[in-house]
Amino acid sequence: MWRLFVSFLLIAYLIPLALANNQFKTEHYWVRIEPIASGLNHPWSIAFLPSGDQLVTDVQVV
Repeated sequence: MWRLFVSFLLIAYLIPLALANNQFKTEHYWVRIEPIASGLNHPWSIAFLPSGDQLVTDVQVV
C-alpha cells in the first residue's frame, strides 16, 4: 500500500519537476523519475506484482 501511495504522489505532484531533470533531492532521499508507461489519457492506478512488475490502468473518461 505504501508503494502505491508513493507512486501516486510522484505521478501527481513531482512529474512537472522531473520534466527538466529526471533526478531531484527531497528532504531525506534522492528520487529518480522513470516513465513506466506512455500514451495514457487518465492513468488510474498502479499494482505491484510479487515479481516486481507493475500493472498500470487507464480509465475512459467521457
